[in-house]
Amino acid sequence: MVRTRTPFAEIPQFREISRRSCRKMATKLSLAMAYVLCLAVCANADFVSGRVYDPNNQPVPNMTFTAGAGKGQAVSFKTDGSGNFSVYLDPGTYTVHPSGDKSLEGVIHGYPQAAQEDIHMKRK
Repeated sequence: MVRTRTPFAEIPQFREISRRSCRKMATKLSLAMAYVLCLAVCANADFVSGRVYDPNNQPVPNMTFTAGAGKGQAVSFKTDGSGNFSVYLDPGTYTVHPSGDKSLEGVIHGYPQAAQEDIHMKRK
């Protein structure tokens, strides 16, 4: 008598178990990936907005500024007619200068969530 092997996929019980476990595994994998992506998004940069003030505590309208953190690339932003700005920054502390003028300096902080912070420029 010759015994033939039956592939497991042809046995109805194993076919159902296989489908169920594949579905469960795919669901768990999807949830794990969503969790990891949420963590990555939460730890990233966000917008910081506020107003830029000169050393006399007056708003600085229509001027371009550069924010540098000492590491990485500097970010430029411009104020509107009232001195308001909005800039996308990674978390950290940034030194702000008017473009082309290093005699004035201010500080701004980047946060992992949107924040409101004014910049008060001072003479170096």
